[in-house]
Amino acid sequence: MAEAKMEEKFPGCGIKVKPHIESAMKRLRTIYAIVYDMLNQSGFGWNDETKMIIVDSDDVWNEYIKRHPNAKDYRNAQILLLDKLVLAFGKDRATGKGAVVEQLEEENNNDEVEIDLIESPSVNQSQ
Repeated sequence: MAEAKMEEKFPGCGIKVKPHIESAMKRLRTIYAIVYDMLNQSGFGWNDETKMIIVDSDDVWNEYIKRHPNAKDYRNAQILLLDKLVLAFGKDRATGKGAVVEQLEEENNNDEVEIDLIESPSVNQSQ
């Protein structure tokens, strides 16, 4: 069904569930897992206006990165689709923690999930 929808919207694109859509979903799930874990740590928060993670201090950041090096690119990165990632993947990681994630789940509880892969979250690799 996903392949048919992509072909309908973008005739001749040739996008297939395997490997194209599965690969994109895996990447988005990884981004969500990294951000979710950070937001559930003391010293981290979320700025909904800038769509960026807030860190209390450089010390908090440096200690976290020592234990989670895969999160290094997310300090100054906009995660534009976090609310949609919560809708898509929130149930997979729900632990009862994380006010930001819970708030986004409540706000979007009845919305349809439509993730525009073209507008995926940009991670600033130079930061």
